[in-house]
This record gives sequence, C-alpha cells and structure tokens, in this order.
Amino acid sequence: MPRALRLLRAVARVVPPPLFIIHRKARTSPAEAALPAPEEPHVLVLASGSTATVATLDAPPTTANRKARVLRFKSKRPSRARRTAKDVLLLSLDALSESSDVFPPLKSVVGGLRFFVVRAELISDNKDQVRAIYAQIGSFAESLVRAIPDVTALSPAHKAAIEALAQHLSAICTDLEMVVKKRSLALRFLRAKRDSAQIQDLSKRLDQAHSAFTRTMLSSMHITTTQILDCVQPMRVEVHRLYRLGLLFFCNRIDLYTETRLQHIRHRESGS
Repeated sequence: MPRALRLLRAVARVVPPPLFIIHRKARTSPAEAALPAPEEPHVLVLASGSTATVATLDAPPTTANRKARVLRFKSKRPSRARRTAKDVLLLSLDALSESSDVFPPLKSVVGGLRFFVVRAELISDNKDQVRAIYAQIGSFAESLVRAIPDVTALSPAHKAAIEALAQHLSAICTDLEMVVKKRSLALRFLRAKRDSAQIQDLSKRLDQAHSAFTRTMLSSMHITTTQILDCVQPMRVEVHRLYRLGLLFFCNRIDLYTETRLQHIRHRESGS
C-alpha cells in the first residue's frame, strides 16, 4: 500500500494537470432511456510539452431540446395558416372590387373591407381575435356576392342600401385608422385591454352594418315581390276568363265538326 501511494505521487509530479475537463451529464428519465444512444462525444487533444492532455466535451442533445424544437415548429403553423387565410381573403376582395367598377359605392364598400383586413394585425396582438375578424369579413363578402349577383342590374332600393353601407364602413375605417395611429409599441402592453375593447366595438359596428344591409336588401326584395303579386293578381282573373272562352270556342268547334260528320254519314247511307 505505501508503495502504491509513492507510485501515485511520483506520477502526479511528472504528469501535468489537465487544462480543462468538462463533464455534463443530464438526468435521464425512463422516456429518455428509450431513445437511441447519442453519437460519440467529441474528443479534443491539446499538446502540452511532451505530455498530451485530453479533455472530453460530452453534450448530447436532450429530450427537452427536441421538444423545444418541435414546439417552435408548431408555433409557426398558426401564423402561416393566418397568413394564408389573409392572402385568400385579399384575393377574393380584389376580384370583387374589379367586378364592382360599374357602381363606385360598391367598390368603396369592398375597399373598406380590404382596409379592415390589412389593418387587423396592426390593431390586435390576439391571434384568435384577428382570425375572428377575417372570418367576419369573409362572411360579409359572401353576403355581398349573394345579394348582388349582377352589378349592372341594381334597383334603386339596392343602390340606396349600398350607398348607406359605404357611408357606414367609411366611418368605421376612419375610427380604425385613429386606433392604429394611437397604438404605440411602448404602451402596447399597458393599453392591451383598452385596445381589445376598441377592436370589439369596431367589430360590433361592422356586424351591425352587415345586419342593416341584409335587412334592407330583404325588405326591398319583399317590396318587389309584393309589387309583382299586385300586378299578377288581376292577370289571373283575365287568364281564367280567356281560358273559359277558349274552352267554349273549341268545344263549339268540336260539336260543329261532330254534327257535320254525322250529317255526311247519313247522307251517304241514304244515297246508297
């Protein structure tokens, strides 16, 4: 035993201490133990005089790092989906705007909806709120397409409804621009609750404009239908009278033809 101690001390005097040794051993859980083994640790060889000093750096990727990468990848998916929804909505609004060149108030309405889509991400940091705004504007655009199938054949009531909607949307967009200008990066988190309330108010006003436009279009359609029925009602009596006259005429013709035919047959029988 003393001899072994002397040998160790002699070796310690001759061999210099290592420059640095780093050992990183992460705690392993049962789930990590089931993972495949990491690659071999990198070996760094440093020359120190006549003696070589070896320092090992062992830092294999852990499960936490893998989970962090997966979470970062998943967090990008909603933003990509939101950008895709925004691009599709803008394309549909641009197409609707091109088809509404005949009637400028309708083009102004579509421009107001497009302005709302572009400014949605600037006025709110809440992703769910932004998606709700996109869905609301998409529904608004679909109702416009259904209510106005042909821009060149608009009735006076339809034109009045579209002009009122354009004025309503213009006021909403003006207030929206004021919210965007007042929004500061430094005070964004302090005013988040107030900004959210303002956005909800603008969204509510947009929904009210949509509902008012729909009611106006439905009422104008009801009035048009009533006018058509008022015009058709007298025609029903006239059509019924003409039908009876025609039936009487054709019945008389049939009776006359039948009588003539019978007389001809009797004449032939009497001659024979």
